[in-house]
Amino acid sequence: MAASPVGSSRRAPRYTPGGAALHQLIRELERFAQEGLALGRLSTARLAILHSLLQSEKTASELARERGATRQATLRVVDALLAEGWLERAENPRHRRAPQLRVTPLGARVHRDAAHEQAQALNRIADSFDSTEIIAAVRLLRALRERAGARSG
Repeated sequence: MAASPVGSSRRAPRYTPGGAALHQLIRELERFAQEGLALGRLSTARLAILHSLLQSEKTASELARERGATRQATLRVVDALLAEGWLERAENPRHRRAPQLRVTPLGARVHRDAAHEQAQALNRIADSFDSTEIIAAVRLLRALRERAGARSG
């Protein structure tokens, strides 16, 4: 008898109708964030990190915690931003080996331009919807996030 491929002996997850709908919603949100809002070289992750660091300098670990991402994934984005010259490392008086990250003037200009471009794109997309529909979607997503947080906490 031949060995079965890894994972083939396991059944696919079984969703209730609500669970399946929620799974589809999450996948569409991921696609929208990745495809619908990418602004040239500035992904939503890059834009979010620049935005956060414009508020205050942080370490990569602090950024990761704030974003709910792994430190490794955050470091990949940070390294790309450093290579572009959009971020720089600064001395951290609290920790010698964990530098603070700050946005360079070039990074601030890139962020400002991308934020304006993003606002225009979102305005164009939103114009074809009733704003109450979007607000209802925000409420639903917030409630789902709070419910998920209550179960994991």
